[in-house]
Amino acid sequence: MRNYLLTGLLSLFLLLLVACKALPQEALEEEHLTTEEVLTTKEIAVIPPVIKDSTSLIVSKPILNQLQEKSILKDDEVFTFSFSTDLIYGMGGMMANGFSKSLYIVDGHGKLRGTLHNVNLIDGGTGIINTSNKYFLGVYKNDKMWYGLYDFKVMDWSTPPIYNDLSMLSSGYYRAAKDGLSGVIDEFGNVVVPFEIADTNVGFYKYSNFYVVTYWQEELHTVYDLDGNMVVDKSPIAISGFGPNLLYTDYAQNGQTYLTDVVGNVLMGPVGNNDLIMSYNGQEEESLVFNDGINFNIYDTALNLRLQVPSEHFMRVWGASDYYFAYMDDGTEKFYWLDGSEILSSSGHPYERSINSLDYTASFLQRNTENGVEIIDTKTKKAYTLSILGDTLYFFSVYENGRYSTIESNELGVQFKVYDASGEIFSVGAQWYYNSGDWLILEKESQVPNLYLNTVIDRTGTVIYESKYPESIQLFDNQFLYVQRGNYAGIMDFEGNWIYKIGPEEN
Repeated sequence: MRNYLLTGLLSLFLLLLVACKALPQEALEEEHLTTEEVLTTKEIAVIPPVIKDSTSLIVSKPILNQLQEKSILKDDEVFTFSFSTDLIYGMGGMMANGFSKSLYIVDGHGKLRGTLHNVNLIDGGTGIINTSNKYFLGVYKNDKMWYGLYDFKVMDWSTPPIYNDLSMLSSGYYRAAKDGLSGVIDEFGNVVVPFEIADTNVGFYKYSNFYVVTYWQEELHTVYDLDGNMVVDKSPIAISGFGPNLLYTDYAQNGQTYLTDVVGNVLMGPVGNNDLIMSYNGQEEESLVFNDGINFNIYDTALNLRLQVPSEHFMRVWGASDYYFAYMDDGTEKFYWLDGSEILSSSGHPYERSINSLDYTASFLQRNTENGVEIIDTKTKKAYTLSILGDTLYFFSVYENGRYSTIESNELGVQFKVYDASGEIFSVGAQWYYNSGDWLILEKESQVPNLYLNTVIDRTGTVIYESKYPESIQLFDNQFLYVQRGNYAGIMDFEGNWIYKIGPEEN
């Protein structure tokens, strides 16, 4: 009798134990649970991927993938995305070696081609790549990162990882180091600047016609042309490239600036540091502003004179692509068209400040009024009037379909608004925002640490994706999403359907 009683009690205990373990999964199937309740039971628990100190291809079975009969990518294209403990846990979750990233390669059918562990894809771990090209890949080995060219078509090295340091200078060019020496290589691994620089504390900068190498400890500057030929050897004066010429700037007190050709013939100056200045529009050098004491002269990179204005009452003049602006001796700021006429609003008043589009490809001028804001596009010269507080305006953008948008500050962060001819048609608040190409991602805090509720806006000002769950997202070339949501990470379409997904096994 005692044995039967013990057996019965044990069976009841096991039954209760199994039932308790099953409750969270069963609870997930209850339709009345809120999003936050569902997330607390299933999506929040984090199981990091298995990380191995190996460069070999590891083929693994996907946890979940929606296999596509027809490829959703072009020929020779694959998805790549990184899943790492540092993205989930933060610094406290990283491995002892400080690097724990796994790169997943998925084809257009949603099938996993393979996984590389402890690697870093230089051109970005998340995106769509063409396997006809080679890409610089870093691998963590022997407590160091080593970089080489990787062929994703055959899943093997094209150039072995021989560089122990690699960083992008500009599109297609990289600073590299091997055997204690630094140099510059192109995207195909060809040496552009020879590996002759022994000083490891160096900086590289690429201008349109030159590379400039700066030795920070010695405060010396060496210039190479784009073929790797040395033009200037260790100048004590800082050098910038301006078109086919060189701009020397001595930053010492009472230092001077002057422009020379590649053989050292002085073309302008020497003058004070504030009297010969390179003016930028975006990331490319646009113009050179030269104050000869009588006029401000604005030149393009071919040294054609674009504009000349008397320097009286002007403290400084800057050139832009469609207009120029000046700081006056009374502390005000004025804006002028390239013909020298002042830019005025439709009401005949001067504009007060310049603002940019979200992707920094367009510039606008703004004037605050009692009823709102007057804005003019400096390229198209089209004017806009908005009923908003001018001091809150950060960015203004015009879209392909005639809509326009603003980002305005508020007490919680920012407010993104879209307008058409009828007025405001969309508004969303966020704590943060950032560009992905010419698309916009707005992030709103959620109850889950390091995960957000996201809104994605395309180039027409249309909402194409809104998060239903707290997550971290990136765009795959404005076609798909990379999503990290609790336990899981993978590729998703804009309808919220997983194309490929990794994470713990699902029951």
